[in-house]
Amino acid sequence: MKPLNLTEATEFTIAVGVQKTDYPVFKTFLLGLMGGLFVSFGCLGSIMAITTLGPLGKFVGAVMFPVGIMFVILVGGALFTGNCLVGVAFLNKDITLKAFMKDLAFVWLGNLVGSVFAAFLMANSKVFTPEAVETVVALAHKKTTLPFYAAVASGFLCNVLVAASVWKSYTAKDATGKILSCFFPVMIFAYLGFEHVVANMTYLSLAKFLAPESYNIMDAIMKNMIPVTIGNFLSGGIFLPMIYGGIYHITKNKH
Repeated sequence: MKPLNLTEATEFTIAVGVQKTDYPVFKTFLLGLMGGLFVSFGCLGSIMAITTLGPLGKFVGAVMFPVGIMFVILVGGALFTGNCLVGVAFLNKDITLKAFMKDLAFVWLGNLVGSVFAAFLMANSKVFTPEAVETVVALAHKKTTLPFYAAVASGFLCNVLVAASVWKSYTAKDATGKILSCFFPVMIFAYLGFEHVVANMTYLSLAKFLAPESYNIMDAIMKNMIPVTIGNFLSGGIFLPMIYGGIYHITKNKH
C-alpha cells in the first residue's frame, strides 16, 4: 500500500481530531488511562537501564522508552502530548475550542490516573533495588527543582519531537512504518532528557511511593506538571499545527 504524503497525512490528522472530540468522555478518559499505563513501562525500563548499565545506561534507557508510544499507536490509547495535534482540526475550524480543551483535559486526567496506578503497582512489585530507588529519587529531585521557564522550554522541545513523530506515523500504512516513525524521535527526546508530562506522572508517582519524603507535592505541581504541560501544549497544540497545518492544508484551501 502506498504511504500517505504529508498533505494527505494532515487531512487524516484533522479527521482524527474530529473523531477524538466526538468520543464520549469516559472513552476519552479510558484511552488516556491506557496511554499513561503504557508509557509507564517505558519509564520503568529506562530507570532500570540507567541504574544497572553504567555509562551505557542512559542510551539503553532511551532505546527502551519508546515502547509506550508504540503501544499507544498500535494497540490503542491516548497521550496528552499526541492529542495536542487535535489543534490542527481546531485551526481548520472543524471543531470548537471547547471541544479541543475538553478532549485534552480528559486525556490528561486519564494519563494521570493510569500513570499513578501503574506506579503504585510497580512500587509494590519488588523490582526496585536500593540503587533503582536512588535513581528514581534523583530524577524526581531534578524535575521538581527546575526553573519554571526551563520546564516550559524543555516541554516545548519534547513535544516537537513526540507530536511530529505521531504526525509522521499517520503517513505509514503498516506497523513497521508506524514504529519507525515514532521510535527515533522519541528515543532522542528521552536521551536528551526533555520533559514529557505523561512520563513525569510516572516518575514523580514512583518517587512518592518509594520514598515519600523525596519531594514536596506543590513543587511537583508548580515546577513541573504545570510548566511542562504548558510547554508540551505550546509546541504540539499550537506551533506544529500552525506551521504544518498551514503548509499542508490550511494554505492549500485558500488558493
